[in-house]
Parts: sequence; C-alpha cells; structure tokens
Amino acid sequence: MGRRRSRWFGLKLLVLLLVGIAVAGVVVVPRVAPSLLARDGALARARRKFEQLRAFALFRAKGDRAVLRAGDPPPKHAPRH
Repeated sequence: MGRRRSRWFGLKLLVLLLVGIAVAGVVVVPRVAPSLLARDGALARARRKFEQLRAFALFRAKGDRAVLRAGDPPPKHAPRH
C-alpha cells in the first residue's frame, strides 16, 4: 500500500511540476521575448560574440595569425587601431 501511495504522490508531483513550468512559460515568455528577439537583443549579441570567437579560433582574421608566431620579435611599426 505504501509503495502505491508513493507512486501516486510522485505522479502528482510530476504533473504539478509540468503545469508550473507551462504557466511560468506563458507568463514570462511574452515579457522576455521582445528583448531577446530585438535587433540588438541578447540573442543577437550572443550570436555576434560566437561568430567573433569562432573566427578567432579558426584564425580567420588577419591579425589573429600573430597568435601562431608568439616567439617572433614584435613588428617594427605599431599596429593601427
């Protein structure tokens, strides 16, 4: 009997958790979505940062190749910013 009761309690807890997540999604997502999906929102900033990190990791930018030549002497002229 106790085992049956604990399964029923677990099932109730699972259903309550799923309903709580659904209600929180309905309440929170409409408030957060505009700021996430804006042109300069969090997702756009994260995507740009990811692209920069990926380009750096793959040595796509010309200046990033200096990482490979760390033992070389510094250039004679100062790099332009």
